[in-house]
Amino acid sequence: MSLRVKKFLPAPLKAWTKRYAYRIADTLLGVLESMTGTFFSIYGRPIYADSIWIDEREAKRDYSEYAIVMQGPIKTRNDFTLESLKLYKKYFNNALIILSTWEGEDAHTIEGARAIGVEVILNSVPTLPTFMHVNMQLTTARAGLLRASAMKKKYALKTRTDQRIYHIRSLIFLSSLLKDFPLTVAAGKQKGRLVALGAYDPATKPKPYHVYDNLIFGYTEDVLLYFGADFISDKPEIDFLKERYPDCPFTVEIYFFTEFLKKVGHHLTYTSDDYLRALAAHTILVDPRSLGWYWYKYWRFTRDQNMNVTYRNRIHIGFVEWLNLYSSQRRGEGSKCC
Repeated sequence: MSLRVKKFLPAPLKAWTKRYAYRIADTLLGVLESMTGTFFSIYGRPIYADSIWIDEREAKRDYSEYAIVMQGPIKTRNDFTLESLKLYKKYFNNALIILSTWEGEDAHTIEGARAIGVEVILNSVPTLPTFMHVNMQLTTARAGLLRASAMKKKYALKTRTDQRIYHIRSLIFLSSLLKDFPLTVAAGKQKGRLVALGAYDPATKPKPYHVYDNLIFGYTEDVLLYFGADFISDKPEIDFLKERYPDCPFTVEIYFFTEFLKKVGHHLTYTSDDYLRALAAHTILVDPRSLGWYWYKYWRFTRDQNMNVTYRNRIHIGFVEWLNLYSSQRRGEGSKCC
């Protein structure tokens, strides 16, 4: 129940609502579990930044080396984008918070973001073809990351306007991973590994090189390089894609990762083994739950948004699988996943 509604209810009514609402929900979910053969869990997350308490020590922690780039169209329902920005300002003292969105987007959010010290970049929609939104994401992500680079931020987190991180120590966790898992290959332009929220397992999902692009963390120059792929232009687009990816189904995620690998000197063979080797050598895959990650989108009420938890048909590589893969590569045992 919204905090804004609860504060107007008398105490007895609030207690009654809480008691019986839980009982009704428990009964209905019990019936649904029996019908579907599936256990369900309900996990609540605060909507508003003001309702989250943080320790004074955390409020004083210095994040001046970090930039958070939130890119994409503004999510206005429940002020989701604005409340996410408020939360990051509250969590990450001295971090550079950037909203990179489109001209003509919601004025309330833009004004609210600027009022709390968020850097706002309003981009023009690209005139080039926007097949699968490649050029759209490149425009907003790159603009924000260029600002972070100009401000000489050491680390950059690229996330989206419809997603939120709730864990207050997530940036410390991510930068610690870079230090604990340094690059073990000569990778040309790449300074450190890139952290992502998982990838497809080629054994069950035949889309090699498909690394999730909704959240990417790393040294700023690496993240900027990741979103430095060429715009897709000139028709026919299908011919362009067939020429570029003859043995690999095209997705935005595949395009970004394979273009990045080319830039850092990795020779692509478009095989599952090469894909797994690239994951072990160039990335760190973490579980969304470790960041308190929330996606205000698909199946948000009923599905565990820890994306690698798919018990009936495992299609994701998460941290457990990535670490096993990384370890087997280090021992010279090849691409054993996972």
